[in-house]
Amino acid sequence: RLYRLQRVSKLARLSRLSRLAKLANLRTNLPFWEAIKTLRGVRVMNFLCGLLFTCHLLACGWYLTAALQDHVQITWVGRRTFYSDGQEKTLLWASPFEQWVVAMYFILTVFTTVGFGDIFAHTEGEICFVVLVMLVGTIVHSIIISEVIQVVTSTDRTDEFIEKQTSLFDAFALHVGLSANITRSIRDDLKERSREWVSSVTFDKEEMKSLLLSTYMPRQIIGKLPEGLYQGKLGQNSFLQVCSSSFPIPPRLPSLLAVHLLPVELMSGEIAFQMHDFAFHLDVVLSGAFAFVGHPLPGGGIDTMDSAPTDNDSQQLSTPLFPYKLFGPKTYFGDFEVLHGLMRRATMRCESQGETLLLKKHDFFELMEEFPQFGDVWASAAQHRESLRKRALSRLRHPHSYKAFAAITIQRAYRAKQSRVVPRSSAMLEQLKLLAKSQNSSTSGPGSSSHSGHASLRGMATPEKSLSFVMGEVTRMSGVMGKLQIEMQQHNADITEVKEALDVLLRKQEQGTRRC
Repeated sequence: RLYRLQRVSKLARLSRLSRLAKLANLRTNLPFWEAIKTLRGVRVMNFLCGLLFTCHLLACGWYLTAALQDHVQITWVGRRTFYSDGQEKTLLWASPFEQWVVAMYFILTVFTTVGFGDIFAHTEGEICFVVLVMLVGTIVHSIIISEVIQVVTSTDRTDEFIEKQTSLFDAFALHVGLSANITRSIRDDLKERSREWVSSVTFDKEEMKSLLLSTYMPRQIIGKLPEGLYQGKLGQNSFLQVCSSSFPIPPRLPSLLAVHLLPVELMSGEIAFQMHDFAFHLDVVLSGAFAFVGHPLPGGGIDTMDSAPTDNDSQQLSTPLFPYKLFGPKTYFGDFEVLHGLMRRATMRCESQGETLLLKKHDFFELMEEFPQFGDVWASAAQHRESLRKRALSRLRHPHSYKAFAAITIQRAYRAKQSRVVPRSSAMLEQLKLLAKSQNSSTSGPGSSSHSGHASLRGMATPEKSLSFVMGEVTRMSGVMGKLQIEMQQHNADITEVKEALDVLLRKQEQGTRRC
């Protein structure tokens, strides 16, 4: 019987099935496959298949304990009988499939703790193997059954939450008299969003804040967290970078900010907020392109609401809105109305599919209470950004698409940068020319040289006056340099926004060419 063990080597051929693992990368990218995996029946069947496979392995081992005995008649195979053609026979005369069925039957009775007693261990090998089956069955069977129960109950909770949301909306639609088409479309979207919200991982914000502010989190760990928040995109956003120009950013500020943020995905053409909406939140951009949109006029654009045609007047075209200020990754929008308690002054639209992090109004003010040094910084930045928005709106005189407006914005920023560089260089040349003329005039005669020599001696004789003069000049120059530095930071921020919008545009064009 030891000779039969060489057949076990044939199991090595099963290693060829590992080639099927290459298909895993293909199926995970299919949305159809992801939808199938979330079905309740599919998840339950996965656990049952795992249970049957474990029973199959143990059933093969149970048969192997009998095959390795010298006297097969005393094993369970020799003792177990069945009827064939009216005659009682042992399993020694049965086919391999019948022997496998009986072995599976015995393993399942042990797993389920039924124990009919028609098959039992007799030899020492069978006793040892049955003890192993009991231990494995206790663990595996308990895990699989508990997971199945969890799947069933969690799915019931999800369906209960979705049913509660949809029934609430149905009652509201009936109360206000919404049409059937509008009710159906909103109801389908509400179902999908409710399912996504239930499946998302949630946590207690207050407990997480207490953990971040407690002594259980070492300072070195808190300092490393900003580098990994949303793949490092949160720390690079101008919402935090604008604070770093005035005060050092505390290590806990990005982490506490991330606790309050809620990710939101927007499709191309979807409205982030409308004009005259209540300002309940601001948005931090992670990806995609967004833009303030308005109606162009010869004397400058105006802000208006986005109106889509309804079912009753579907033939009537709505007034199109065109972008006049772009926002890409590493930017944020919607802060001015939140800080001043105003209604939305403009309409924000998603121009390219992207993701934003939503910061609610009360959470924003809570952060300002915890870090009061940054309140004035965010307020001044919001005022400056609002003035830039109004200036951009005044330039909205012609309708341009998103891509055309992005190209115009890049050209405008480049020309503005060039116009600032040329006058400064020409002014420096003029100063050098005046300095050269003064040096030539000072060296033209002995009188002038003696006059300058006496002036320098008088200056050396009064070092306090010369020192105060130098300090005054240094202070004046430092103030000028500070203003220039602030101006350059603002222009660099504008250029960065334009570059990000261009990158998004180029990626969209590359995806379009690949699909073609």
